[in-house]
Amino acid sequence: MARTKLEVPFRYSFAQEEQTIQRILTAHGYHQKTIKSGENVWKKGTGFWSGMKFIKAEYSDNKVLLSGWIQVGIGILGGEEQDLTGVIGAYPKKQVMKVLQELKNAL
Repeated sequence: MARTKLEVPFRYSFAQEEQTIQRILTAHGYHQKTIKSGENVWKKGTGFWSGMKFIKAEYSDNKVLLSGWIQVGIGILGGEEQDLTGVIGAYPKKQVMKVLQELKNAL
């Protein structure tokens, strides 16, 4: 799995951090979804006009591990995950990275 990851320490309680994440992701148009691998993630887009955007938040030891990636659904790449580096899908990658940075700053 190709994902960009950021580790952020808790400043507040688990409940407050989770609420902040939900508020920010919902405001950016993400919705919760369980993907094929059984993971609960936040997803935006269908992949029709641009790559699907994903963000996942995992909680442990007073830290939040944020993961971000895109998935291009058609063509040569065949729906594989792509981290937020590189030229292919640069615009959606930049959008996901911006949201990850916003989350990091808020937490």
